[in-house]
Amino acid sequence: MKITELDKNFASEKAFGQEVVYLDSKNPCFALFGVSWDGERYVRLPKEVAEATNEGVKELYKHTSGGRVRFITDSPVIAIKARLPEHRMPHMADIGCTGFDILAEAGEKKEHFVLPNWGTQDEYASIAWLGERKKRHITLNFPLYNTVEDLKIGVSADAELLPARPYSVPEPVVYYGSSITQGGCAGRSGSSYTALLSEWFDCNYINLGFSGNGKGEQTMARYIAGLNMSVFVMDYDHNAPNAEHLEKTHEPFYKTIRAKHKNLPVIFISKPDFWGSEADIKRRDIIRRTYENAKKAGEKVWFLDGESIFGAHDWIERDACMIDRCHPNDLGMYLFATALKPLLKEALESRKK
Repeated sequence: MKITELDKNFASEKAFGQEVVYLDSKNPCFALFGVSWDGERYVRLPKEVAEATNEGVKELYKHTSGGRVRFITDSPVIAIKARLPEHRMPHMADIGCTGFDILAEAGEKKEHFVLPNWGTQDEYASIAWLGERKKRHITLNFPLYNTVEDLKIGVSADAELLPARPYSVPEPVVYYGSSITQGGCAGRSGSSYTALLSEWFDCNYINLGFSGNGKGEQTMARYIAGLNMSVFVMDYDHNAPNAEHLEKTHEPFYKTIRAKHKNLPVIFISKPDFWGSEADIKRRDIIRRTYENAKKAGEKVWFLDGESIFGAHDWIERDACMIDRCHPNDLGMYLFATALKPLLKEALESRKK
C-alpha cells in the first residue's frame, strides 16, 4: 500500500534534497530478523542470558550483528535516521563496524548499497539512491559492532510498501562463535560470512558471535538449545583461552544442543587463522574428535577444517585474506563463506531425509 494509506498523518520531510517519509523500524509493515527490541535498544539475546554468560557477552549482546529489516518498495531512495553510540575500531572500516548496508533485489538482479554516516550532530543519517523506480525486495543489514537504540527508515513520499517475502528457509541457521563470526573485520555488514550465506541460500539466520567472548559456556549452550533452528554452526575455537579449555567445553557444549535436537544438522569449524603450531594442531584435533564421536553415533554432523579456508599452503594468499593475521577482510569473508557453502547446502538438504 502507499505510505499515506498506512497513516494519513505521515508527513514528508527533506532528506539530502529528497522528499521522504520516515517510519519506525518497529512498524509492522517491516519484517525484523536476527534481533529483538528490549524497550531501549535492539539486542541479539535476552539480557538475563547475556549477564549470566560472561562480562563480554553482557556488553556484546547489544551489538546488532545479523540484525535485518526486510520489506518491498518501489521507492528509488532509502534513507535512515538512527541513534547509536559512538564506536570505532582501529582495524575495521566504520561502514562495517557501525554502518548499515542494503541488499536490493529486483528479479534476478542483486545490488548492495552502503549507508555511511553523513555526520549529523545527534543522529546517524544517510541515504542510498537505488536508481529508477521499480519494486525491489530490500534487506537492511544492521551494524556488526554497534548498538542501535532507534532506527527510522525513509522512503519516497509516494512510494508503495509491501510485506517482505518469506525466507526460503524460515527456521534460522544459528551461528555461535568469536569475533570472526560476529563479522570482524568485514568491510560492510552485508559481507560478513553469515550474511553472504544467508543471501546465497535465502535463509534466515541468527548471529551469536561474541568478539573475544565465545567461550563455550553451558549458559549459552542451554539458551541455544532452546531455539528453533534449521542448522547449528559451532565456531568458537578462536575464543577458547587454551586447548585445555576447549577440550573441557567443546563436546559438552555440543551434547547440550544435541540432547534437545536429535535430528539437527550441526557444523563444526576450527579456527581459520591456523599457522601450523603445536597449539593450533591440538585445538583442531579436539574439534575433530567431537565431530568423529558424533559421526560414529550416527548424528548429522559436518566438519570444516579452518586451515583450508584461506589456503593451506600459500602464505601470501592467506595473508591477503586477513587484516591482522586473524580477522578476515572482505576477501577472507568471501572465502570463508565459499568454504562453508557446500557443507551448509548438505546440512540444509539433510533436513528432508
